[in-house]
Amino acid sequence: MNSTMKAFPRWMAVAQATALLMLIIGGAWFYHDQEQALQLAAEEQLTSIARLKVDQIAAWRAERLGDAAVLMESQFLAQGVARFLANPDDANTQPLSSRLRSLQAHYQYIDALLVDPHGIVLLSLTGETTMHKDCGAALAAALRGRKSVLGELYIGTQTSGPYLSVVAPIFSGDAPDAPPLGAVVLISDASQFLYPLIQSWPTPSKTAETLLVRRDGESALFLNDLRHQPDAVLKQRIPLSRTDVPAVMAVLGRQGVFQGKDYRGVAVLAVLLPVPDSPWFMVAKQDKAEVFAEWRLRAFLILALFAAMAGGGRGHGSGRLAAAQKCLLRNPFPRRSPAAGERAKVPAAL
Repeated sequence: MNSTMKAFPRWMAVAQATALLMLIIGGAWFYHDQEQALQLAAEEQLTSIARLKVDQIAAWRAERLGDAAVLMESQFLAQGVARFLANPDDANTQPLSSRLRSLQAHYQYIDALLVDPHGIVLLSLTGETTMHKDCGAALAAALRGRKSVLGELYIGTQTSGPYLSVVAPIFSGDAPDAPPLGAVVLISDASQFLYPLIQSWPTPSKTAETLLVRRDGESALFLNDLRHQPDAVLKQRIPLSRTDVPAVMAVLGRQGVFQGKDYRGVAVLAVLLPVPDSPWFMVAKQDKAEVFAEWRLRAFLILALFAAMAGGGRGHGSGRLAAAQKCLLRNPFPRRSPAAGERAKVPAAL
């Protein structure tokens, strides 16, 4: 009796333990596989968004440089500037002003300046009398390289902005050593196109954002406002020693998909790409907690369901086992029916 009672529950225990172990191993594999698939999908989405924005920013920069190149190559403009410098009366001022107003109207510049080789403002559509100091480096580079040059983003005196200037150097002739007459400086308001492009996100998300950064000395400088930290444009910096921050990784030359902590110290999944022909870098990122939030909730529900099934199966098996044990204790040797006994005696009588 004892051997029969002990063998049955041991077999059931081994079967239940084996099934539970297989369930745990399978569940762990399934969880890891689904988490990896979800992360891959998030990486692909971040990469697509980052590449699209980088291409659009590069095209926008190229358009600014193209506008300036057309001005630089115009002999008509160079002749008009020469006449204006010789005699800045209304007859020579009006044609230049008309040309600059046409550029302003058709290409959405907020101002256009004519400056001398030293950066002194000679003509402005808005009445500006001084060129911002941050345009000085672009002017020097344009005159030295004899080509149009884009400046860096800067904060102006007006309430809007920041601004970005493109410089078109004007020379007295086509000869390689022709002296400069000055330059036309076209000024764009970054809030009209560049910032809306950077800060938009094509899908609903509470944490995702794109950042534009560049190296500024020993820091990574944020060039646009941050979703989780307002009033950060051209002010927020992170030391290059913080190599776990995606913005720092970007300015140090890393490209691709990375995990790290953003400017808030929050764990994020990020894609880093350079903006071609510029010192700018794009960071597209999203909180890891948001990336995996939906799956982890579903995983918890699945785990709870598995636990309930395992507990229910074990309880059901234990109940049947207990009933069988009670039956054996009450009647270890089942009695045969009288009819069966009489049938057993018939052959002996015969």
